[in-house]
Amino acid sequence: MGVTPQSEHPSVAEYRHCRPERGEHEPLSRQLRTVLAFLCALLAALVLFNVLVTRHFWRPYLGELDDKVVRLDQLADKVEVLFIGTSHVDFAVDPFIFDATAKEAGRPTFSYNSAVQDLRAPERTHLISQIRKLTLPRLQYVLVEPTLNHTPDLELSMTPRMRFAYNWSTVPVALRVKLDAKRPLVNRVGSSLAILREFGLSLGNLGVLSDLFVPFTNGETPQVDKLLRGYVGDILEPGLLHPSEAVLRSWRELDREKLFAGTGSQPPAREMTASELGALRTLFDDLRQLHAQPVAFIPPQSWAEADQVEAVKHALAEHFPEIPVLSYNYVGPDELYDHPEWWVDLNHLSQEGSRYFSARLARDWLALDRIPRSGPHE
Repeated sequence: MGVTPQSEHPSVAEYRHCRPERGEHEPLSRQLRTVLAFLCALLAALVLFNVLVTRHFWRPYLGELDDKVVRLDQLADKVEVLFIGTSHVDFAVDPFIFDATAKEAGRPTFSYNSAVQDLRAPERTHLISQIRKLTLPRLQYVLVEPTLNHTPDLELSMTPRMRFAYNWSTVPVALRVKLDAKRPLVNRVGSSLAILREFGLSLGNLGVLSDLFVPFTNGETPQVDKLLRGYVGDILEPGLLHPSEAVLRSWRELDREKLFAGTGSQPPAREMTASELGALRTLFDDLRQLHAQPVAFIPPQSWAEADQVEAVKHALAEHFPEIPVLSYNYVGPDELYDHPEWWVDLNHLSQEGSRYFSARLARDWLALDRIPRSGPHE
């Protein structure tokens, strides 16, 4: 009688020892490690893709910034005086009036306004890098608004310009300026997180695909055709309202109260940090690469950022004596600040105000033009 061979398959009892009992799961710690490993791998992949692909091939259309550079390139062989700054400069300087005033005084020139609305310091760095790629054989002066506004405006929606400007080279500088600031810790951390938000979205390549459907048109847009010499007042002002005389008066009274702080004299300017001074030094050194004289240009504006403006002016006088300064922020009675019709809001000049101010600026620049230009900054 033969022996029946045993089955090659384990018995039910044996199988029960080969698998977890029903209801058993992997330990929670192991699940967390798996999720964490996945997230780290995803982050590493995004960073690698950003470094190797995005930063080299992603070039979104940057709106007004690109339009201004394209138009400047078209006028490159004529421009002698260049303006760089935020919307304060964008609205304040009409190059046609500036040039006409200079010509009447016997000093013909050709100027261009390359200021961009809501231009943040990292975006200004990119703008200057684009201008440096142009050939500007006649350029002699660059009037730059020396703002240190490294924090993005969180009230604005994300734009390709923001994602593009807050990158590997600009974010470390912006973080140093903000973390080194003489402000409460919570403010410094908040500003730093706002910067990291922009960088994080750029680092994660978010929005890149949608940007590909907004082509860079190389200047073939109606905006470039309207820019002429870079002044935007005639384009944008019709949709803006002028402040009433009462509003302007209350604004001035509030400014005077802040200005003199109830003491009858202007409070001393704060000392800028080493990081802020370094950012200013880099700005002026970058502009010198254009083989032109940098001029610190502080346009008309209210007392909203007075502490920062006065700190910059104090730093310029103490640490950058070779940089000429043309300053027009509110520091007391001035005809410029007593005409409501000269303003479209409490920080931007109207077309009428720009006509007055551009002529005044030209006259001040003519006096500056007689000063020998400085050499490289030591």
